[in-house]
Amino acid sequence: MRGLPGKAARRLWFFKRLAIAALFGLAAGELVLSTPLAARLLFAGLQIAPPLSEGQLRALSAGPPAAIAILAAGRRREAAEYGGQFGNETLDALSLERVRYGAYLGRKTGLPILVSGGLAGPRDVPLATLMAETLSADYGIRAKWLESESSNTAENAIFSTELLKRAGIGRVILVTHAWHMNRAEKAFAANGLSIEPAPTAFYDTKWSDIGSEITPSLMTLRMSGYAIHEIVGGAWYRLRYGY
Repeated sequence: MRGLPGKAARRLWFFKRLAIAALFGLAAGELVLSTPLAARLLFAGLQIAPPLSEGQLRALSAGPPAAIAILAAGRRREAAEYGGQFGNETLDALSLERVRYGAYLGRKTGLPILVSGGLAGPRDVPLATLMAETLSADYGIRAKWLESESSNTAENAIFSTELLKRAGIGRVILVTHAWHMNRAEKAFAANGLSIEPAPTAFYDTKWSDIGSEITPSLMTLRMSGYAIHEIVGGAWYRLRYGY
């Protein structure tokens, strides 16, 4: 490095090599995570609760008072094409998958529905409000309770439990993604509710041929990101909340 003392030049050379190695490592990691092989390994330990059977669906409305609780995921902020009453905001694809299955369960069982999801920012429409609007407009179903204060899964459970227990309900059919269910179920159970997991949108963990398993894609990389989020979130909840 011209003009630099020997020690400073060696230090600069070291940090440049370190930066290049880090970039290559990041790229290699993203490439691995974008393969179905890696994604299936990540999801294998997350999707524990099986889908509800027809027999279970028929039995859900029997027994102690129960409600269907649908957890929000996220929102789309630029959806002017819908011309909704809440401006450009609408539910994202993950929230819509959960609402759709919750509506299906509502029709099958006749149980009342709670939607849970709060604000991301001070000017945002609560996710629960967007969920209730979607249930009404797209499925003709009215949500009985809107929990609109929560900002994460733990708060979904805390605030939803308060609403349901005031209504004399201690049993919940919990709707969320299959890979999110483990953390969500523990959060609701920790607040004293009896939980019937109702997972939806399972990630396919069946193995395919080796060529398909190692072919990368951006969609698979996104799914691996969800799995890592759940793994890290589960570890954090064990430290923060004890479950």
